Amino acid sequence: MNRYLFVHTSIIIISFLSNCNAEECKYDIPMNEDFNLDRRECLCNSEGDKFCLNKSGYLELNDVQFQQKGPGDYLTLQGDGNLVLYTEELNIFDFNAVWDIQDGKKFKNPNSAIGFHNHMLMLYEMDSDGDPESLDGDGYPEYYWAAAEVDGSWLGCDNQVLNCNQCSSYHCDKSDCKYEWEMEKNQKLHRGECLCNSEYDKFCLNKSGYLELDGPNFDQKSPAKFEQKGPGDSLRLQDDGNLVVYTDENDVVWDIFAGRWWFSDRYSEPRLMLDDQGPYLHSDYSSDYYWGVEVDDSSFVCYNHVLDCDECGSYHC
Repeated sequence: MNRYLFVHTSIIIISFLSNCNAEECKYDIPMNEDFNLDRRECLCNSEGDKFCLNKSGYLELNDVQFQQKGPGDYLTLQGDGNLVLYTEELNIFDFNAVWDIQDGKKFKNPNSAIGFHNHMLMLYEMDSDGDPESLDGDGYPEYYWAAAEVDGSWLGCDNQVLNCNQCSSYHCDKSDCKYEWEMEKNQKLHRGECLCNSEYDKFCLNKSGYLELDGPNFDQKSPAKFEQKGPGDSLRLQDDGNLVVYTDENDVVWDIFAGRWWFSDRYSEPRLMLDDQGPYLHSDYSSDYYWGVEVDDSSFVCYNHVLDCDECGSYHC
């Protein structure tokens, strides 16, 4: 538990309302199971805190956005205690959900409610009066998920259900992580597989066949997708140092060398690494990377030193 986020105070039950102006936070209705938030609707308290689904379909806590798989249309607190943001576009994402806390699994957290405790949003079991069912030794609600806005710029979360300090379950899930930290030459990713690091960042060939970059270190509201000529079936790090997305027919839909073979020690023994700045390629025979991605302020820039180009794929160079 991230205790540095908390300060003792009383529980404030949040209310269901149609927008976030403090003057209109007048409904004293606890947010409990089967309540919904649609776009442009918020939960607020008398101290100015607000938890909203904004007009673009992204969740916000005190104006700081959550990371999601994509925009959603309605948020619901289900009877099993899962807080889920659904999209009305069916069959686009697993369970038609773009964000949740229980990874779509049926955990039992009955009689759940969501409330603010000293500006921190908490999910907890409530009693018949709408108060937390139990408190811990320090007087805090025995929550199973909590989120707080920190320094006006990022969100700190504690997910007791999945034993993870990420806000969304899909950042907690590492079942798609085929490699940790690095890929070596002749290794590959297939659809739905990722290169990951210990901070829940991921560089993946997604299920649709497109490269994407996602994770808490990359300040983007949804995964950043790379532009390709079309969907591919595998990402391969070749022994010539080229990183290539192939189809099952062996067609190239994305690479960094423009299909050329580069006979240089600089690119021999290549490794694809993923750190908190983004993925990058380097060689055992070079002190610097020869291709990389840097993420900053909700955008990402690629550096291709092979083709002397600031584009991610060679066909843009």
